[in-house]
Amino acid sequence: EQKGYIEVESELGKGTTFKIYFPVVQKIDKSVSVPTNKKILIAEDTKEIADELSELLKFENYIPTVAYDGEEVLNLLSERKTFDLFIIDKKMPGINGIELIKRIRTKDSLVPIILATGSMTSEEENGFSELNINKYIKKPYLFETLLENIRELVQ
Repeated sequence: EQKGYIEVESELGKGTTFKIYFPVVQKIDKSVSVPTNKKILIAEDTKEIADELSELLKFENYIPTVAYDGEEVLNLLSERKTFDLFIIDKKMPGINGIELIKRIRTKDSLVPIILATGSMTSEEENGFSELNINKYIKKPYLFETLLENIRELVQ
């Protein structure tokens, strides 16, 4: 088994060269993607974040819908649109994420919800069980972390 090593070449008055060799690790093939057809609603008021997240989810074979505020989410739900998962930003103008989740839960108590937040008090975190929030993810987050949470909640 080959381990990493360092070679050092040094010549007085000319300088020193370091060559670092890392051990070979087995590459995981992430190119195998399974069609999910799962519909995910993204409620995020920052357009750049929402649009980027939507594109990344499409690449992972999810079907994303973006709503830039809580009112837009409620309009989609009133049109009888259904989703397999919600990703909701806590701070949005008008109807904030927590209020939005309360309203969603009056119509559907089982759909998985991920709350994205930049700040969280312990009181709010304790209220998650009451609102039936499945996961929360702290901003800024890595897409890989969010993806793990999504895969856990929707098969």
